[in-house]
Amino acid sequence: MYLVRGLDREALLAGAFGDAPVLHCGGPDGHPCRVLADLSLICGERPDIQDVRIAWVGGAGPLAHSLIEAALLLPFELFMALPEWGEPDRELLGLALAAGAKIFLTRDAHMALDGAHYVYAGKAAPDTGELQAGMTLDKAALAPAAPEVCVFLGAEGARVEKTLLEQHIPAARRRFASRLRIQRRVWDMLRGESGEG
Repeated sequence: MYLVRGLDREALLAGAFGDAPVLHCGGPDGHPCRVLADLSLICGERPDIQDVRIAWVGGAGPLAHSLIEAALLLPFELFMALPEWGEPDRELLGLALAAGAKIFLTRDAHMALDGAHYVYAGKAAPDTGELQAGMTLDKAALAPAAPEVCVFLGAEGARVEKTLLEQHIPAARRRFASRLRIQRRVWDMLRGESGEG
C-alpha cells in the first residue's frame, strides 16, 4: 500500500503504483483525510448530521472539493459563497448535485452563513490576494450564523479577522485532535492489513 500526498488526480490515475492500493492523503484536487477528520469531529459534536449546515466562504480549493465529495455520502447541507474566479470543479459539482447532495451556491456570503454551524474560510485570489466584497470573515459577517458557530480555516491565504481566529482557538484545537485520532486509526488499520497479508 502507498500513502501519497501532494499528487493530483491525473498523477494518481497514471498507473505509476501498479495494482497496489493507494491512500490519497491530500493534494491540489482534494484533501480527503482532512475532511474525514473534520467530519469525525462534527459528527462527534452533532450526531444528527442531517441537521448540520456547513458554509464555505471564499475561493474553492482542495478542501472545498473534498467537502463536495463528502456531501455525496452524508446528508449535511453545504452552502458555498464563491467569487467568480474561485468556483469548484464543474464536473464534480454536477455529479454531486445529480446524486442529490444538498449543496447550494451563491455569491452572497450573508446567505451562505445564515444558520451555519461550521464555517470554512476559503482562499483569496492567488494573484492579488483579494476576495469579493463581503467575503472576509469577521464578527459582523458571522452574525447570521448559528450562535455556537465554529470557524475553520479552509485554505492558506484565507481572510479571517485576527480576533475571530483567537476566539476560535478551542475549535482549532478540537479539529487538530480529531486529525490525530483519524491518523492513528488509519495507521492502525494499515498495520493490521500488512500483518494479515
